[in-house]
Amino acid sequence: MGTLNKKFSIIVALVIFMSINLHSTDEQLFSKTKSFDKYGGYLNIKKKAKGYFYLDQYKGKSFLITPEGYAFLNIGLTHTMNVSSKQDSKVDYLEHHCSGSMDCANNEIFKNFNDWGFNSLNYDHDSSTRVRIPFMASSYPTGKVSYWRGKGVEFPDVFSSEWKKQSTAILERMKRNYGKNSFMVGIYWSDMPSWDLKDTKKVAGRTWVDAIRSLPEGSAGKREYEKYLKNRGDAANDQEFLVMIAREVYSHIGPITRKLYPNSLIFGERYAGRSLVYDVIKEALPYIDVISVQPSEEHFNHAKFEQLYKEMKKPIIICDHAVSFKTKDFKKIMWKTVENEEIASQSHLSYLEAMKLPFMIGYNRCQYIDRFKNNKGGGTLKQGLIRDDGTPYEEMVNKLKGLNWQNHQYFLKQ
Repeated sequence: MGTLNKKFSIIVALVIFMSINLHSTDEQLFSKTKSFDKYGGYLNIKKKAKGYFYLDQYKGKSFLITPEGYAFLNIGLTHTMNVSSKQDSKVDYLEHHCSGSMDCANNEIFKNFNDWGFNSLNYDHDSSTRVRIPFMASSYPTGKVSYWRGKGVEFPDVFSSEWKKQSTAILERMKRNYGKNSFMVGIYWSDMPSWDLKDTKKVAGRTWVDAIRSLPEGSAGKREYEKYLKNRGDAANDQEFLVMIAREVYSHIGPITRKLYPNSLIFGERYAGRSLVYDVIKEALPYIDVISVQPSEEHFNHAKFEQLYKEMKKPIIICDHAVSFKTKDFKKIMWKTVENEEIASQSHLSYLEAMKLPFMIGYNRCQYIDRFKNNKGGGTLKQGLIRDDGTPYEEMVNKLKGLNWQNHQYFLKQ
């Protein structure tokens, strides 16, 4: 009898767990109000439902359109994946706060997004999280070319068949990893690629052109460079050859990405705002739908983004940005750091206000949870909106919550 009771208790517990899990999965974003569809789209701005995210305009303003056909302003929070990365924190959040359960962590992320007004995971998230909140897929087909790698940057020979095979395999792996999911907003390529010759030379010690120039005789890149020198003679210069490298990159990965995901938006590379190399970005334009930028300025630079839109004529998304604030516990903090949460919130105000501009389609704040660079529980703090034990930075969260909902209410009144 005792064994039967025990089995019955286990079955009851499983049924309760499954019902809770199903309920939470079916719950939609911003479910406390009837003003949004399940993706967080504004029900008052209706377009055609296509079953996937796409771009359109309403009264001259660019919007993402949800699969159900409603205008969507992307207000995201990146790196929710870090809830499970205990190696970069003093406290193991997943174990300490959720007894090791990713379901628990996902429920809290979903609850916080609903409360704080965030409607996108952006990139770097767990596969179990992206079944409930819109997200961006990411891939790195050019490899380790990010300028933040410093001297560890690696420039591939993009003229070679080897690189073309490798980059194709990376994009195909992305397809397998993300599959078909209506919550997928679009696709990113590499993160902050080192296109600026002067900046890259200073940070990494060599540029992509230097890397191609130093390839062994007979290699594909070396042959291409020598052909270029022969054709251009005294007019040859590094910037012009850099554009040729960009053309080779984008003309290869662009069509492949489109073929793999014919109904997905391509957000392209996440360009560093401090070094927007226009002639390189123009090479990407035939293959991308949106210009993605990671600015480093404390406040939104209207002139810079207006000029970028004027030149490129494509909508722009802030794909990653943060301004940190000082705390008594940490001496080193990543990103631009200001005195307190109040000042930091003013930075976010300037960016969120800019979302009303006709060509801006979204803003994504960097970092959901505190993590550390270079040292477990020390080193440099990558500041999130919650501490590594799960407790929020209350003032900052409340400020952002207010700003996010002000933005949503603005568009709900259109």
